[in-house]
Amino acid sequence: MRLRVGTASFSLYYLSFCVFWSAGDGAHKGNDPRTKVTAKWVQGVRRMGLNLNTNPPQVDVERARQHRPSIVIVYPVKVIDGRRVVMHGAGSGFIISSTADGKCIVLTCRHVVKGSKGFDPATDLLRIRFLQGVEEDMQGQLILEDPFLDIAFILVSNMPIMLPALRFAPGVDLPVGTPVFLLGNCFLEQLPGCNIQTAIMPTIPTVSPGGISAPCKVEYGPHITRREIQFTCPNKAGYSGSPLLHEEKVIGILGRGAYQASLAVCTENLITFLETRLGVDEGTIPVEDLIQMLYQYRT
Repeated sequence: MRLRVGTASFSLYYLSFCVFWSAGDGAHKGNDPRTKVTAKWVQGVRRMGLNLNTNPPQVDVERARQHRPSIVIVYPVKVIDGRRVVMHGAGSGFIISSTADGKCIVLTCRHVVKGSKGFDPATDLLRIRFLQGVEEDMQGQLILEDPFLDIAFILVSNMPIMLPALRFAPGVDLPVGTPVFLLGNCFLEQLPGCNIQTAIMPTIPTVSPGGISAPCKVEYGPHITRREIQFTCPNKAGYSGSPLLHEEKVIGILGRGAYQASLAVCTENLITFLETRLGVDEGTIPVEDLIQMLYQYRT
């Protein structure tokens, strides 16, 4: 039997069926063929690098909640006839840098910014909603994007307070079974001035724990190699652009969500992309200094 590698949820469900089937009458006998089939299946799944532990990895939820002020909602709006404002998409994002002079950099997914109808920076608006300390939604400026990695960097100015930023950590080499968690938004609410329903910031962003479920997925693009972490944190509409964290540091950004097998672009990809676009030699300056250069970047 040949199975698709990376389909962790199917593998676990099928394994559960095999275990249940082998537990019937006579399964305790050493010569029962069902026991042998189950044992071979377990060995095969382990060789594929999949996690057979059905118990969810332990995540310190209380400590995870401390990072919620860094989570934002990103929603573009389209101005029609100079008066009517219609939202055409929304998602999550997170602060990766913040300064004392009222500026911050937000990272999200490109498809959150572009929406289903596209985004024209000359006429459309890019709005950012913060969890605390900022009563009004702020105007954002799209400064850098990449369609292959599905990432977008947004500059926000005139912030009334300095909010905490999340820090990056490597994610490519983390083993299967490593505990991780998402911080994002998954509730629906009507936004003021808009006439459609979309994902919007709840009172508190959701902490969604899980674990890395398969080896890093690699896809080759025209200018960069995309590496994605497969993980099991439950998520739904509104989570796009959420940070994937391990030990309170960002190891990826959620781009493609699914209940059992989601994918996050690794932070290593984000750093390589910034080095290329900013003209910096690989590994020559710290990540924090690299992100600081975005405040002076002009497209």
